[in-house]
Amino acid sequence: VENIKEVIFQTDRDGRWAFLNPAWTEITGYKVKESLGTHFSDYLHPEDRERVVAALRGCAETGDDYEVEYRLVGPDGTVHHVEATGCRIADADGYRLVGVCRDVSQRTELLERERAARLAAEQSELSYRTLAATIPQQVWTATPDGNLDFVNQRTADYFGRDPDSIIGAGWQGVVHPADLGGVVASWTHWLASGEEDVVE
Repeated sequence: VENIKEVIFQTDRDGRWAFLNPAWTEITGYKVKESLGTHFSDYLHPEDRERVVAALRGCAETGDDYEVEYRLVGPDGTVHHVEATGCRIADADGYRLVGVCRDVSQRTELLERERAARLAAEQSELSYRTLAATIPQQVWTATPDGNLDFVNQRTADYFGRDPDSIIGAGWQGVVHPADLGGVVASWTHWLASGEEDVVE
């Protein structure tokens, strides 16, 4: 208990800390002796307080185990993302709540970075497609195997086709059969050599 990284805790039936192991200080920055006897909700992020109090109250009233993720605010204002699981046990005063609290700040930060990256990619894609839809030139993109994965409306209008009919290998249907072999050969060469070229 003294050396593990997770916080082992107990609260009395009023929600005051009755036991905390040293990991409490490692994670939050608060000293164990100063925290004992204070209410667990004093350390919660204001936006999470009502939800977490309700979860522990539900455990106290029904005896059902709980699992909840929330934020703790350290003495210097640092926010720590944690995940807690716990249960109700009987004692001389009626019951107390015991549980384990894990620091998941790194996991949460990683997920937030991934969400931000996805959002940036989606916004970039939207900007690209908006630009492609408004400029007067033909715009298309293709995968390395030569299949188109995007054509703008200007391209579709030029060939008198629906955009979906050109996507994939459909573009080959708008190339004259006498030219198709040369176009495919040129494309294959560009991919292999990385050279830039023009083909008619």
